[in-house]
Parts: sequence; C-alpha cells; structure tokens
Amino acid sequence: MDPEEERFLRNTAIAEALLALPSDKRDRLLLEVLTEEERQLPTPPDDFYERVQEYFASQRDDGSQ
Repeated sequence: MDPEEERFLRNTAIAEALLALPSDKRDRLLLEVLTEEERQLPTPPDDFYERVQEYFASQRDDGSQ
C-alpha cells in the first residue's frame, strides 16, 4: 500500500470512529481540529488523523495537571 492510500484509510477510520462520540464532544473536536472551510469539504484533510491525535493528547495532558 502506498503512503497516500494508507493516509486515506487512516483518516477514514478515525472519521468513522468519531461517529461513536456523543455529538457535543464530536462537534467540539471538529471545531478544534478543522477550519470552517475544511468542515464544508466532503473528505477530511490529509493530516486529519494527526490533528485528532494531537487534540486527544492535549486533552489528556490538560486533564492530568
């Protein structure tokens, strides 16, 4: 699998996993990791997976202090 396919599958998997979150938490996450323009696009940006991982890491760090 080439890196582009891998990135696409990773982004798709994380987007589908976010559907399991309560809508208020999902909406808050999307507001934090996506720009207004990106929220209007049919597919997530290339670095969506990384942004979500960073978001959860920052939430975990904020909660442990």
